[in-house]
Formats: sequence, C-alpha cells, structure tokens
Amino acid sequence: MARFRINEIFELAVLAPSSDVGEGQKYWGREVYSISNKHTSLIQLEQAAAQFSWEQIESRGGVYQVGGELSALWIFPLAKGESPPAILVINNISDWQSLLNEFQESMLGTLLFSFVRSFGHIGCLGACG
Repeated sequence: MARFRINEIFELAVLAPSSDVGEGQKYWGREVYSISNKHTSLIQLEQAAAQFSWEQIESRGGVYQVGGELSALWIFPLAKGESPPAILVINNISDWQSLLNEFQESMLGTLLFSFVRSFGHIGCLGACG
C-alpha cells in the first residue's frame, strides 16, 4: 500500500477479517494486512479503533474527530460475508475545513466591499444627478 500513497491527506489500510486475535491487536479484532504510511496511519488507526466501534463506521461512514483532527472514515468490504477483509480509508479534512473557512471569510469581505462600493456609487449618482 505504501507505493500507492497519493499524499498526506489520504491514508489506506487493508484489514483482515475479524477474528479472536491476541491482546496486542487493537483494530476492531482485525489484523492489519497493509497500510499506506505506517508512521502516521497506524496512530490514526489506533485512535479511531479506541474511539469508535466498527459498526459505527461501517453503518455511517462520515466525519469523526480522530486524534484532535477532523477525519472522514469509510470502509469498503473486499468480499461478501459476515466479516470480510476490508479497506479502511482515513481522509484528514482538517486542512480542507481551514481552506473552506478562509474562502468563506474572503467571500464575506468581497461581498461587504461590493456593498460599500455600490452604495457609494448610488450616493454619487443621487448627489450628482
């Protein structure tokens, strides 16, 4: 999976079918077959597994607070059955949220400037005409 890593925003983990694994495994009773970036993804995977149940993520993939950052989590089963292997996608959207907030603030400033300028133009037309 490391070869297919696109950037630091998306992390991928291929998880084994659930089983009775030993005490050391913390990933919803699943072993990790492969992971895109072990240094960052494994930490996020551990935090997500500690905070949320597999059923929560599986039934409504969505936005979660993982390790103090907003992340979107999706599960894609790789086979049919009760507990198939799956790909877990972790998408850090904290940066996207910051960009969206900056864009909204910028648009608000542009809108305010446009109103001031249009009222000034209308006032000038009324005084000059």
